[in-house]
Amino acid sequence: MQSKTVLLASIAVILFILIYGYPIFRCLWWILEHFISKTWYFYFICIAVPLLFQVFILICTAVGFLVRSIKVRYFMYLVIDYISFDFPFLFLIIICEFIFDFSSAAHKYAWIVCISLVSLVLIYIILAHLNGVLILRKKKVNLKSSKLKQPLRIIQISDVHIGSRSTKFLNRVVKQVNILEGDIVCVTGDLVDISGVVRQNVDSDGQNPYPAMQPLANITAKCGVYLVMGNHDFVSGGKSFVKMIQHFPNVRLLQNEYIDVSLQQSAQSNQTDKQIRIVGIEDGDVYEFTGEVNNLQSSNSSLFINETSDSPYTILLHHRPHDEAWLTALNALKGDLFLAGHTHNGQIFPWHPLIYHWFSHPYGLLSVPASVVQQGNGGFNSFDRHMYVNPGTGSWGTPARTSGFGEITIITVFPE
Repeated sequence: MQSKTVLLASIAVILFILIYGYPIFRCLWWILEHFISKTWYFYFICIAVPLLFQVFILICTAVGFLVRSIKVRYFMYLVIDYISFDFPFLFLIIICEFIFDFSSAAHKYAWIVCISLVSLVLIYIILAHLNGVLILRKKKVNLKSSKLKQPLRIIQISDVHIGSRSTKFLNRVVKQVNILEGDIVCVTGDLVDISGVVRQNVDSDGQNPYPAMQPLANITAKCGVYLVMGNHDFVSGGKSFVKMIQHFPNVRLLQNEYIDVSLQQSAQSNQTDKQIRIVGIEDGDVYEFTGEVNNLQSSNSSLFINETSDSPYTILLHHRPHDEAWLTALNALKGDLFLAGHTHNGQIFPWHPLIYHWFSHPYGLLSVPASVVQQGNGGFNSFDRHMYVNPGTGSWGTPARTSGFGEITIITVFPE
């Protein structure tokens, strides 16, 4: 078994070197043949440079996965950037192969084409990083519900990915969230993505056991901050993550449970307290998600029988925007709003088309009017259902973004 694993790993490494090294090899060949004759050192440069660079990338990958520290995130930036941007570059080089082989006149300008392509790719990478690092958009979404008697302001963040992103970035997110003064803050998973972040440590003053996550202690909302775990939170160490969150009493982790929260009334309002219900389901595939929803419903069946305008406005938090299952879950729990993340809206080309293939609604608001929400008894519900998929406040692997922007979502639900 061990020898088979070694063999498969060796084949994977060889394929990686050949596939990802080929564009570098071909570009060097076309550029150098214009300037130097094809002697031994011509071939040496064309072969050695791509090979050494692939080995360097593999070493960076090993460091990133084995060290698991926020301090080595730059190694992973290089790896993810290279894998993401070199892959489409490969297809451009293959197209050039056919053109240059077919036309000797075009071949004369191969070196210019290669330098131009490499320059464009580098500019593309730089712009993608600037987009991911500098822009953090605040997206406003307005909804209505007859279950509310006063506006409800929900701030959603998702996929912050501390580990890929820095403590400084987390501090920036927390400050911007606090400025928005939401009634509640919802964090829909993937707060972290490496075990080093959730591993207990002591910083220089000897007081803070989780220095990378310290800005989290400052995040606030009028009626609380609520969090569910995403797949990276589990991979980074599920139990360690739970222990880490317990160090921040201002953040409530929901693990396949619900909590009823009383809204604070404005000084001008004479209305009685109105509760909202927040349900948090841990990350899992569609079958695990559906199972946990059914378990929660059956163990609290009296809460989820009738739905009227006096029912609590219910928000369901889950990391993944499961196709159709989100709507089934809202119907089962008499929910109104499903908040998710996970997709990053593709984050970087060429992953963007794949995300749109895997998820029917990978970003933004999806609303199902009351008239088409069919219940198990064949009737129709009198309340709208909504899902909002946050494209990621942060990013995984690299700050680079070519698909949209990092986002803090501001959802305001008005009385109807």
